[in-house]
Amino acid sequence: MFNEQNTVEDYVKDLLAKQGWTFVSKEKLSRKETDVLAEKEVLDALIRLNPTIQEYEDRAEEVLYKLRMIISSARGTGLVKTNEEFSKWIRNEKTMPFGENGEHVSINLIDYDNLENNKFIVTTQYTYISGQNRRADLVLLVNGLPLVIGECKTPVINPETPAIENVTIIKEVVKTAGIYPSLRLNVLMSKSERTAKKIIEITKGSIIVLPHKI
Repeated sequence: MFNEQNTVEDYVKDLLAKQGWTFVSKEKLSRKETDVLAEKEVLDALIRLNPTIQEYEDRAEEVLYKLRMIISSARGTGLVKTNEEFSKWIRNEKTMPFGENGEHVSINLIDYDNLENNKFIVTTQYTYISGQNRRADLVLLVNGLPLVIGECKTPVINPETPAIENVTIIKEVVKTAGIYPSLRLNVLMSKSERTAKKIIEITKGSIIVLPHKI
């Protein structure tokens, strides 16, 4: 029987695996469903990518604590400010006093120069519980950071309605994008209807439909 998992989700997952991503099932991923981050992977990356943390591995916990606080403060400081702050960490722009005599040094969450030093994981049915239960079909994590959320849908829900016009699909994608209340997300959804190909951008509450060539 064909369904969204075996026609879309598994296909995308296998395609990513061929591109070098490692599939890890949600049961084997080192996280609790109340955690946004895969914290063990984050800790391992902090130790691996930062010599000053390798010297004293408990420093990795200090950085992780700051990341947790940014996420939990979203409702108080607002989504935009929270996302801006978290983005600075992802871009390795933040520092900690881990150098000699308390000197501030840059903290690396991702190695942009040597990509092989990073851990790329794709997982499925990534559940996050915070007030309500949210589950994403596909999530791509880099060093334990969930950077891409994927909602997989069959081309047409209602056979009489073109997929590109099916509002139900768009609403579900927006709902799934809210899996992380701490982050303001830009969502891109690519749809193909045999000959008509379009890309849908869902950002800041608006929906924009654009022609797209594959």
